[in-house]
Amino acid sequence: MYFKKNLSIILTALFSGLMFLTLMGVQDNWFSSSTPSGPGVTGLSFERETWMAIYQNDHPIGYTYRKTTPEETGYQTTETTRMKINSMGIAQDVVLNLKARLNPDFSLSTMSVDLGSGLFRFKASGQVDGKFLILRTSDRQTSLPLENPVYLPTAVLDGYRLRIPKGSDGIQVPVFDPFTFSREMFRLERLGQETLEIMGQRMQTQKIQAEFRGIRQIAWLDENGDVVQEQGGMGFLLKKVSAEEALSIAQKPAGEDITLQASIPSNKLIRFPEVLKRLSIRFSGNLENLMLDGGRQKWDGDILTIDRETLPAMTEERFHASPEFLKPSLFVQSDHPEIVTPVLDITSPSDNPQKRIRKILTWMNQNIQKRPVISMSNALETLRNRAGDCNEFAMLFCAMARAAGVPTRIEAGLVYMNGRFYYHAWNAVLIGDWITVDSLMNQFPADVTHIRLVIGEFSEQTGLIAGMGTLRPEILEMER
Repeated sequence: MYFKKNLSIILTALFSGLMFLTLMGVQDNWFSSSTPSGPGVTGLSFERETWMAIYQNDHPIGYTYRKTTPEETGYQTTETTRMKINSMGIAQDVVLNLKARLNPDFSLSTMSVDLGSGLFRFKASGQVDGKFLILRTSDRQTSLPLENPVYLPTAVLDGYRLRIPKGSDGIQVPVFDPFTFSREMFRLERLGQETLEIMGQRMQTQKIQAEFRGIRQIAWLDENGDVVQEQGGMGFLLKKVSAEEALSIAQKPAGEDITLQASIPSNKLIRFPEVLKRLSIRFSGNLENLMLDGGRQKWDGDILTIDRETLPAMTEERFHASPEFLKPSLFVQSDHPEIVTPVLDITSPSDNPQKRIRKILTWMNQNIQKRPVISMSNALETLRNRAGDCNEFAMLFCAMARAAGVPTRIEAGLVYMNGRFYYHAWNAVLIGDWITVDSLMNQFPADVTHIRLVIGEFSEQTGLIAGMGTLRPEILEMER
């Protein structure tokens, strides 16, 4: 059975919700109507810790704990999140640790993040050095230029001490997301007041909405400015609880299948999708930031038409591709010896690009186990663990194909399986035109039920998150 989903993106959506406004700390007078006071006006003079339970459609699946301690040079903050995630019928324990040192204005100084689940372990760190944020993973380093101080999602309101005026359209705040390695502008907006029951007590709260790239999270703050509840997409909710209640959740079973929950029912049954030549779909929902038009996909009004590609007659081509489609990245380590060596072993300099691609596909399907995993996918860890699902396969194929000299990119979107559309990731290779390749399903070209929504790695794939729960593909015609 193929695991047709993009669990990494689903987890990014989940972590964005968990980490976005959780435990932001004491804010002075959120209920006032004064204007924003700017960064660093007041500081935190005492140690603060909070426990939040994590619910998936009212079922407890984990907790998050955060502690912030004042220091002479700023603050130290640590956060631990533990969850039990059900994916494709398999329950997996996920542990996420974030540690950071913050400047007196709560802007980022240094950070480290550690995500562990089963076979996979992802570690990364970052340090602000002048006008650059230096990011490191296990095998490489990159630099992001900074125009202004950057804030972690969990510290942004501590730093800005925003008192958002009533009736305001919101305030823009620069943030660095440690799970996609991207910089975002968050818009914070006041929504009004609401009475909630928290830890057995009814209290008046202030609702604050945070938005980036069309993704919306809502936090409820008590009169001291502490977050007592937070809501994200896909039925996930965080609520302030005692330490004892939070820790007891670790003994509870996982919730409903997150992959199935994110999938979309199809209005028509597709038999043998691999033989379709054309698929026409009426597409609706939150389409902002999606890349529906281009290549084999034609977007006209609300109708999306996907044509199956025909492989060109091949000799040895000369490519004219942007260098980015051949160079390595933090997650696609195409120059690493562990990636390059098997590519040199299974391909020959005399092979044309099509032959190189097919040899890589054959090798991956013989050597990489297809299984659902929870990780921040990257090519090197996938190769070392010899296991993964769609995003792991897409990362590894991209790295191996680039190492073989074939311009390759990562695409993500939806794919049809058994009456539903699942979130999924695959690749495209430049051999004359961009041709889709699905290494998990061993398809070259990939079938027309692969609906491309975004192109790129994690920072680009966040465009999928806003559409989750809103996208509605309605099949109109199928041509065989």
